[in-house]
Amino acid sequence: MFEAPANNEFGAKYYGTAAVSPVLFNPSNQGVDWLGEGCGKCWKVTGTSNIEGLVGYATTTLVLKAANLCPASNANWCANGAAHFDISAPGKFKVAMIVRFVSKVLHH
Repeated sequence: MFEAPANNEFGAKYYGTAAVSPVLFNPSNQGVDWLGEGCGKCWKVTGTSNIEGLVGYATTTLVLKAANLCPASNANWCANGAAHFDISAPGKFKVAMIVRFVSKVLHH
């Protein structure tokens, strides 16, 4: 995860990669776990943190590139046909975005 350039065409604050749920990784055959249709695609995701007092992080837009399939051990979030992005981010990003980042996929 890294800061996006100022005034980028997507209005994103950050760019990054994510493991994605099966419905995003390979929508036509969710049993595929390698080289899915969604691998390498990018999504514009805007979300709102439910952690009060996070100045500047209340609503944030990310552009995320699907790097791989969400791990099976994360079935509570990644299964059931739901769109999910499993984001790995260092330091300040974890508190600001990863913890309870409720999002809407706006574009892919």
